[in-house]
Amino acid sequence: MGIETLLAVPLTTGGRPLGVLKGVNARKGYFDQGDLRFATILGSRIGSVIESSRARERERALVHRLREADHELVSEHRDELVLGVRESGLRARA
Repeated sequence: MGIETLLAVPLTTGGRPLGVLKGVNARKGYFDQGDLRFATILGSRIGSVIESSRARERERALVHRLREADHELVSEHRDELVLGVRESGLRARA
């Protein structure tokens, strides 16, 4: 049995295409207007989920890079920071 009916709708977010949602069926004429409306709404929702997931991943990567940069900066200037604390008369916390 081959594919008789194909339904394809865009995966979008904010009007931008991200991919295609496809539905296939071996029976001819299986998809109707209700199926198309449902698939279109589903494609939009899936697109939003994909975009949200990508945004969270970009945020995680940025936080990771900022933490690395902070660690490098503190490591490079540790002696200056300790000297500044000693000169100010403050005690560094452990």
